[in-house]
Amino acid sequence: MKEGKSELPLVIVSTIFSALNGTLGPISTIFMAKTLAVLLNPADPEYDTKSKQWSSLFFAVAVAALIFFSLQLWLFSLSGEKFVKKVRSKVFFKFLRMPISWHENPKNAPAVLSTALATDSNNISQLFSNVMGIIS
Repeated sequence: MKEGKSELPLVIVSTIFSALNGTLGPISTIFMAKTLAVLLNPADPEYDTKSKQWSSLFFAVAVAALIFFSLQLWLFSLSGEKFVKKVRSKVFFKFLRMPISWHENPKNAPAVLSTALATDSNNISQLFSNVMGIIS
């Protein structure tokens, strides 16, 4: 995994955003409970200010969740794209350095090799963007 060391800062930052996004679930349930407690007591003299306060905080948590989730996905995708580009170029240069007799084999036809390269790079991209996002 030494090829992916240059993407490590992006992965770490996206993991931090993932952790921040994960903390918003419990925070939103607390804010929702407080909002419901205020809304179920309309006789309170501070009903208007408390309801607006808790509703605004609940809305702020929703906006933060949107920002954190978007940054998490974007950074994981960006690191995955950089890694895939690096791997594709290394594999392509390995293909070019193979002897001519290797390319004459029908199993190593250009169409087969390019299809395999595209499929494998897509799998690596899925690993970075989806699986890493789920794991973190």
